[in-house]
Amino acid sequence: MERIIRNSESPLHRFETKLHPWVVFAIMPTFAFFNAGVVIPKSHELSLFLQPHTLGIILGLLLGKPVGVLLASWIAVRTGVATLPERVNWHGMIGVGFLAGLGFTMSLFIAVLAFPDRVIRDEAKLAILGASIASTFLGTFLTYRAFAKTKESE
Repeated sequence: MERIIRNSESPLHRFETKLHPWVVFAIMPTFAFFNAGVVIPKSHELSLFLQPHTLGIILGLLLGKPVGVLLASWIAVRTGVATLPERVNWHGMIGVGFLAGLGFTMSLFIAVLAFPDRVIRDEAKLAILGASIASTFLGTFLTYRAFAKTKESE
């Protein structure tokens, strides 16, 4: 039966299915990185991340996004507009909130509009990229941990 179903699938669809992980996890992120025009400074000073504009961006993506997602979700659940999905708890929602910080394309667009000075704009792009990467790893870790605990308790 599996062979019959596999043969009924078009070669193009099989090719697309095999190519999908490469596109999602390698090609698109690489394209986004190079298209963003992130300039890595020659001096590797950590004080770059303590500048007011970069610190604001980092705190906004690492703290603001999770707080906003959690607050909106909590209000929706509390008012009865929504319910948490089955096997999802608030610990998992914290991880999902941090994952929201990885959306960097709109942040890059706003940075280009907000900072006319090229040096500050480049620093902002670097902060956005760094905060998005940190948010991705932190959110993935927290979400995995929360759902592993949920599975354990079943």
